[in-house]
Amino acid sequence: GSIRWLIDQSPEASHWSCVLAVFLADSGRVEETREVFERIASGGLARLAREKNAPALLAWMARVATFLWDEPRARELYPLLAPYAERNIVLGASSQACLGSAHRYLGLLAATCGDVAGAERHYIAGVAMNERMAARPVVACTQHEYARLLQYRNRPGDRTKARLLIEQARATSLVCGMTQLLDWIERLGPVEAEATPPDSFSGWSTVRTLPATDVAASDADP
Repeated sequence: GSIRWLIDQSPEASHWSCVLAVFLADSGRVEETREVFERIASGGLARLAREKNAPALLAWMARVATFLWDEPRARELYPLLAPYAERNIVLGASSQACLGSAHRYLGLLAATCGDVAGAERHYIAGVAMNERMAARPVVACTQHEYARLLQYRNRPGDRTKARLLIEQARATSLVCGMTQLLDWIERLGPVEAEATPPDSFSGWSTVRTLPATDVAASDADP
């Protein structure tokens, strides 16, 4: 209720609309998320690139587009966020919050567009950059998302790598009290037991699948 009030009252309505969309997505409320996202995107997402805190708004919308598995909007967002690929996204002039490497969010967008190889490159770069900054919570989130990508691709060696990433993400989540990420990790299930890809590609609760051409099933990985 308070966020909706801020949307109605604040001159920074776009900012608060994006905050609301992310909150709804993280809560798994699909239809409400879609309604807010459609309002934000109705005038074209390019306008967000001209807003105050543009990188943060674009990063948040990347998470929402992935949650909704909205490929057209993901394709619209990717070139808007790409110029910030090597940047650490912070919120506010005084860096009140750190969202971490833009590579993480570009990885989400690439995966939503079906570019698994591109997503992997972004996730690897994102993990490395966030580790250099000692941004442990964002490292854990990126590791979880990368593990889910590997579990879906399911090529030889992918499940072994995914297990390690999940173990690292879980350990950080426990230390940092990241209960929501722990819940998402539990939804992923035990990687070593997976014979087929899980029913959800994104880090959130709704069922999504990659196109069949992007899922290479393999039992060769121990």
